[in-house]
Amino acid sequence: MLAENADRDLYLRHAGMMGLLGSASPEQIAALKSHPSASVRLMAVVALRRLASPALADFLTDIDPKVSDEAIRSISETPVPAARPALNAMLDAYIGDTAPRPLPPMIARRLIHSAFRTGGKENAARLVNLAASKALEIDQRLEALRLLLQWAKPVPVDQCLGKWDPLPDRDLAEIRPTLEAGLPALLAADEALLGPTLLLVEQLNLSHENFSQESLIRIVGSTQVPEPARVTALDLWIAGKPKDAGSRLLTFAADPSDVVSHAALANLAKIDPAKALDVAVASLESPSVSRRQVAWKIIARIPGEESSEIITQGLQKILSPQPDTGTEIELLAAAAERTEPAVVAALDDYQKSLNPADPLAAAMPSLDGGDAARGEQLFRTHGTAQCIRCHRASEDGHDLGGDAGPNLFGVAQRNPDRLYLLESLIVPGAKVAPGYGIVSVTLKNGETIGGILNKETAQEYVIAVGSQVKTVKKADVQSSIAPISSMPPMGSMLTPGETRDIVAFLATLNTASKNKPKR
Repeated sequence: MLAENADRDLYLRHAGMMGLLGSASPEQIAALKSHPSASVRLMAVVALRRLASPALADFLTDIDPKVSDEAIRSISETPVPAARPALNAMLDAYIGDTAPRPLPPMIARRLIHSAFRTGGKENAARLVNLAASKALEIDQRLEALRLLLQWAKPVPVDQCLGKWDPLPDRDLAEIRPTLEAGLPALLAADEALLGPTLLLVEQLNLSHENFSQESLIRIVGSTQVPEPARVTALDLWIAGKPKDAGSRLLTFAADPSDVVSHAALANLAKIDPAKALDVAVASLESPSVSRRQVAWKIIARIPGEESSEIITQGLQKILSPQPDTGTEIELLAAAAERTEPAVVAALDDYQKSLNPADPLAAAMPSLDGGDAARGEQLFRTHGTAQCIRCHRASEDGHDLGGDAGPNLFGVAQRNPDRLYLLESLIVPGAKVAPGYGIVSVTLKNGETIGGILNKETAQEYVIAVGSQVKTVKKADVQSSIAPISSMPPMGSMLTPGETRDIVAFLATLNTASKNKPKR
């Protein structure tokens, strides 16, 4: 107890002195820094924080983590610009495989953000080297890379403290050589860092010279790296004209990722068409519709009698009782690119098989195989079709979109047949949703009633005429004009592929699932 009282008295004397003088002498700071009581040293940090004193830097390396962490918080939050260099330098001890001590996540975040906000080549080097080191947790290393992406145009909010504190734009040219020098270590680091590293290279326009063939192969083969980054790495690797390109591409063409497989097969077709054709033909038996679609695109580009025969057989299969649904668009496009007599004849046979009186016949290849995510994007952004001008697709009706047409949420539950969804795009007047079709009926007494058909039963029509709603018994009707949709046919506005994607999106709109459509 006596010792604690002595510590408290000592602290109060020093704190009082700093409060009165507004600063402390070097001797006083040295005495506090070396004081045996961690409580006294901690209180000294609190007092110095109130003064925003640069002397806080002297406590950053305190042997007690509580004292050191409080000094870090004080310099970061107050803030104390004069002590920032010492704060940033603390990161140097964490560049490597071991750490002096484990850092609490928010303390590590303060150090990383301090270096970012201070700027300069030295701190850029700290962040890129820190990301490649193993002394900090992977989330903290990823944060360092994320901040480097913002280097040129920092967001105006201090992302560590959540305060508005804009920084000026910075010249990337100053740190580009520093970042490029750090790339080899990053490319050899954890797989979780490969994708962000490649993003850093692409967005900051860093040189690819430090990318070894081994590093690129590692990125392409890593399932932890986002698919677009893997494809970018594949393109960079191919650009280096590797000697083992053919065998490697065969391996990548079998990758579980459709996106990576597609890119590999496309590159293989350029350097070894014969092998690419074998892979493409095998892919036609894949359970993945996407792979089968890409296979036809690849086959179309490979000249020769063998590919011509494969396309001819594919066209003949369309007319069979068991066609390969979901890939007809790609197959027909492949056939249209060829000039071989057998292909031309088979394509002509297919076109002659279409019933000219059936407006849906030519659109049937769009029934299956679409990409729902891409379809949603088209629904919301297509410049010609402009679906969203007339429709919504949300359960509560608060989504962006117009009211001229019905809310499409739940359309797939009400009408689960995809043929209905396709027909609604190609022949919108075939089945008009209640409340959106214009109808005209002539009664036996000669009266004509025209308006919006709200409802139709076996016995009556319910028609909205202006602000009035009229119920007309069918027994009183002499003649009627079927409901007319105000929606134009989409076949002339959408490509077959776009139609297929929108059908796939509409098929996800059911009240049983509120999830976003997936690819």
